Amino acid sequence: MDIATWLIQTLHVTAAIIWLGGHLTWQHLILPTWFRQPIETQRGLGRSLVARYERVVIPTALVVLVSGVLRGTVFGRIHTIDDLSSRYGLAWAAALALIVVTFVIGARLGTPGVRAYLDDDGAWSVAVRGDMGALLRRRRAFVSALRVELGVMLVVLALMFVMRFS
Repeated sequence: MDIATWLIQTLHVTAAIIWLGGHLTWQHLILPTWFRQPIETQRGLGRSLVARYERVVIPTALVVLVSGVLRGTVFGRIHTIDDLSSRYGLAWAAALALIVVTFVIGARLGTPGVRAYLDDDGAWSVAVRGDMGALLRRRRAFVSALRVELGVMLVVLALMFVMRFS
């Protein structure tokens, strides 16, 4: 393996680990801890967490996408359209499509959902007085989107194994 191939592969794997690991950490450690904080502090804490998370996750996800395209084509096995019909090519194309799906889920449901949750003044003002209904509905919407996104990412991970052993 030449140095350029090694570098792009290392970049791809490292970015994927950061992206998936960050997502798992967000869902299984950060969100439960955030939601257990007193309602009076949740909103400010949430804004801080989301801003920091997006600064890491969005660029890392873009690195995964770009390096995955390069890893499959320039530095990989896909050089003609016919190469997409191989087991490797099919797995690569499916993984690429699913990565795009995760971007769409995040851009259309995840980010707008968490922003709607944090920006809903009415829901937060009644939640402070004890009525959590509206706030919980907003929370469920973006948490559900995050879970679907994680599920898609895990399918992509499985496709990486298919590609590795093709």
